[in-house]
Amino acid sequence: MKLCVPEYYKDFKCIANKCKDTCCKGWEIDIDRKTSQFYSQVDGEFGNKLRKNISETEPKHFIFNSNGKCPFLNNNNLCDIFITLGEEHLCTICSLHPRYFEWFDGVKEGGIGMCCEEAARIILSQNQSFKTYEIDIPFEFCDNYDKNLFSRLYNYREKIIEYIETSDIPFKTRIFNILKSVEFIQEKIDKNQLVDEFEIKEFNENSSPVDFKPLLNHFLKLEYLDSDFKKILKDCLTNYGLTENEIKKFNEENQKIIIYLQNIAIYFIWRYFLKATFDKDIWSKINLMVISLITIKYLYFCKWMEKGGLSFDDCIVIAKKYSQEIEYSYENLKFLADAAYNNYFFSSDYLGGLLF
Repeated sequence: MKLCVPEYYKDFKCIANKCKDTCCKGWEIDIDRKTSQFYSQVDGEFGNKLRKNISETEPKHFIFNSNGKCPFLNNNNLCDIFITLGEEHLCTICSLHPRYFEWFDGVKEGGIGMCCEEAARIILSQNQSFKTYEIDIPFEFCDNYDKNLFSRLYNYREKIIEYIETSDIPFKTRIFNILKSVEFIQEKIDKNQLVDEFEIKEFNENSSPVDFKPLLNHFLKLEYLDSDFKKILKDCLTNYGLTENEIKKFNEENQKIIIYLQNIAIYFIWRYFLKATFDKDIWSKINLMVISLITIKYLYFCKWMEKGGLSFDDCIVIAKKYSQEIEYSYENLKFLADAAYNNYFFSSDYLGGLLF
């Protein structure tokens, strides 16, 4: 069996207490059965601390302290389990995070999630064509799926990524053409009419910007781990409208963010597009990519307005926080997937006017 991952996958290494944030707070950390069994047999004072701070309800998980952090995250922002028992005795979630995987027949695909500060830095800083590499791994099972559909979607994804990297076409035009082309292909899939050759066509864009508020108001309905992120969205909607002059100045002063956004677009395509193999829904995956680009760029714009400038670190933090709040909540992803079909403000015509 092969593990296929982006080239930058091998560059990731947890930077531990050098990270400005920590992944050891906010969300429940479940403990896999094998690790739980090992923890139950650890002797001494540390073993007692382990058992005292693990919930007995299934799935077993760490009981966070009053600050919403893992009880084994010490004052130096380092993991006491790692220090005391060794890396090999971390639970599966802690040892793999922020890596993600998807299983197919004979192939396991993976990458690093943008929810992590260091992973976001690596993803956004890519300045070469997207490439992957393969590693031989032991066999792992996958769910049943339509292999014919998989083959088509695999080829579609390659063409989409290649098109995203077509630098002689304006970035917002590339994204809009992908959005409209995939909308057409979804209609064919819904009719069980698979298309052999996926072609990204050119469409007439909505050239005049439309109001961001209806789309972002829907983001305010989502569930958030960190109430500060919701407050940031509210403040942006209250304080920062876009005018043509401001958009022009922002784009002129921040030309590097096109590379960051291109890398984010490819990240979303790589991570989510082939999930449609299991549910035949490529539209919501592309829609997620587009609304994510729109929202992240709008947050970049608001930060630029607030500070009078925009740094690479600003871009990393915003992308990371967006990923944490959206990608790592099943409820939020489902809400956005449903909205892609049921809400005009998530339609291709409306989103086209938000690409700036």
